[in-house]
Amino acid sequence: MIKSNRFDLEEALMNMDKMGEDIETIMYAVGDSPIKCTEDKLINMLIGVKELHNTRYEKLWGIFESLVKDGTISSPEIKDWHPATERDGKPTT
Repeated sequence: MIKSNRFDLEEALMNMDKMGEDIETIMYAVGDSPIKCTEDKLINMLIGVKELHNTRYEKLWGIFESLVKDGTISSPEIKDWHPATERDGKPTT
């Protein structure tokens, strides 16, 4: 993995907002497009948006973990925290 920096984290955070644009595109396909949106097409678009969101989140989390690990991000609250032992506030197994 390429070494991350705070600008990578900022970009990953901004990319999380792309879901709004994706939803607007789906709303167009369902409501305003001259070509009728079938149920199958709608489900496929939603599956795609969900997978893109999951991938963006994984990338964001990976960047955050690497910045904590290398000390770029630090605070007393995370001094003893290790990314491999906790995710979403719950211990990993």
